[in-house]
Amino acid sequence: MVLVAPEKIASFMSQMPLPHSFAELDSLVSHGLPKHALKAIVDNIGINTEERKQLLYRIVPEATYKRRRDKLSAEESERTERLARIYATAQYVWNSEEEARLFLHTPHPLL
Repeated sequence: MVLVAPEKIASFMSQMPLPHSFAELDSLVSHGLPKHALKAIVDNIGINTEERKQLLYRIVPEATYKRRRDKLSAEESERTERLARIYATAQYVWNSEEEARLFLHTPHPLL
């Protein structure tokens, strides 16, 4: 059972053209996502500039991010896609961008 389509996940990373299957999405990730994909998902999730920077540099260290020209490594791409998938799933569950963002930013004692 798939809750979130690969097109939705990729759209949060500003991927064009959108993949139409998880196999296509996996192929994009394994070949390295463009650097702007990480920036796009961080901009979708982050509430303010400082928080966006912290999140971005948790996925890819600051010095490494600044050295990257065009593409992220496969590992960095996997983390980026995983973050986009979590956000897409939260948005599906809460049926609201704002509610999904609030859920991701609120500490949960059971998690």
